[in-house]
Amino acid sequence: MALPIRPELLKELRRRQGLRLHTLAERAGISKDSVWRIENGMQPGNREDTQRRLARALGVEPGILTGERPLPEVVETPRCRWTVEIGQAARNAAVLAARRYRVPEALIVELAPLLFVLAAEESLGRRRAVLAELETALAKAAEAGDDMPHLAGIGEIPEAVRAAVAAEERSLSARDLFAQDVDADTLAALGDGGGDPGADNPLAVFLAENARRASIGAPSLAAVARVTPSGIDATLCGAEALEAAGGDAALAEAILSGRVALAEMPRALWQDEAARLEWIQGQLKT
Repeated sequence: MALPIRPELLKELRRRQGLRLHTLAERAGISKDSVWRIENGMQPGNREDTQRRLARALGVEPGILTGERPLPEVVETPRCRWTVEIGQAARNAAVLAARRYRVPEALIVELAPLLFVLAAEESLGRRRAVLAELETALAKAAEAGDDMPHLAGIGEIPEAVRAAVAAEERSLSARDLFAQDVDADTLAALGDGGGDPGADNPLAVFLAENARRASIGAPSLAAVARVTPSGIDATLCGAEALEAAGGDAALAEAILSGRVALAEMPRALWQDEAARLEWIQGQLKT
């Protein structure tokens, strides 16, 4: 049997993260009453499963809850309120993702710059790799042409292709995620209409491919329709939206599309399905 949880340590860890009692209980998958009793010394909390659940929800090792390991040092970092307008669908996605992975919504916001940089650099890296393959293929074609003098000019690279390769090299050098620097004349010379700027640009294609791969093991997890410098059209955490909607596909779609401001819903309604559905339906009527 593990050592009991020390109530003052559990309270301190919850306080540091600004979690309400019911929020911690929900993340840990433990009843609110049980957490309250542990914090108030009325229940020992010496079951290993309980300790693992609470430790995972708080992002610490179980030994910290029992006092076997020291509390992590508090690293004070400047905090600020960031007022940025985003689409309601994206705001709902943050709420659903926080519930899916049992993390604070603030963590998702703080991770966003890091994840964006990683995605951007991987997208650029893939483009560089593909461009290198193309240049190798063009060089081989030219060499093959030199070996077939009876087919004069067969290995010559069309000027339009050379111009497109040069344009892509400039775009990559400028970290042009959406290939906006590849001008319309270059595309027209290739006989390409340019496609859908929101769906066919390099970053949109990269994110859509990653969403498809992620959704193989978790259907309805993610789908990306369009990505532009001004925003993204994507659906995330479809299963969580359906659960929030009590299995009603129409209400789930309303959540995913942003027609329901899920972040404004009283938190207590997550525990009361009937009241939650009534609230969601009421939002659609206003």
